Amino acid sequence: METKFQTSFIPKKPISSNGGIEKTRGVNIFTLVAFFIFFVSLAAAGGVFVYKAILQKSIDYQQQQLVLAQKDLNPSTLETYVRLSDRIRSVKTILHTHIQASNLFGIISRNTLPTVRFNDFNLAYQTNKVTLTMHGQAINYDSVALQDKAFSDPTMKTIFHSPIFSGLDVDSGGNIVFTFTASVDPSQLLYYTSVESMLQSQGDQSAQQAQQQPAQTQPASATSSAGFTPLPSNR
Repeated sequence: METKFQTSFIPKKPISSNGGIEKTRGVNIFTLVAFFIFFVSLAAAGGVFVYKAILQKSIDYQQQQLVLAQKDLNPSTLETYVRLSDRIRSVKTILHTHIQASNLFGIISRNTLPTVRFNDFNLAYQTNKVTLTMHGQAINYDSVALQDKAFSDPTMKTIFHSPIFSGLDVDSGGNIVFTFTASVDPSQLLYYTSVESMLQSQGDQSAQQAQQQPAQTQPASATSSAGFTPLPSNR
């Protein structure tokens, strides 16, 4: 059997310059990602540059407006406003720290027994502390004990702290004399607190009068304040 040889020497695949067969190169995915990041960075840098230019322009405009406003403002007028502001601030400080002793008069009058009276009223002011001292008279020891109970009532704890009746003795008229001392909450003596309470009370009364028809009132009989009536002498 005859052997057949291939007489064509033309290769079926292209031969590379280095003697091998040339391979087809595809697009690298990492190259595409790198180009994408590069273009995004350029776009972001351009946006930042544009935003910075717009922001700087706005700042320059605001500075120009501020300079014009300062030129139009009268220095004397500005000083007047500053002095007025300082005065208002000082008045607020005085009103919020001013102590009005008369706030206690109504409280003492409403809580003093008819058989007890006080002859004097003394307040000693210290840092964050006010001490009340009063000398009084009662017709007997039971009245002093009842008065002590009245001033020690839980409703009075916001007014009087540590109330003490001391120096009990009998005067020439047979009345029991004593000395009352207590610490008073400074917040109960503040002037602005009483003003706020008064305004709120007036507002509530106005609202009630607007809702209800005015009723005919009877004339009130003249009575003396509790706790300040003359005491009979026990002879």
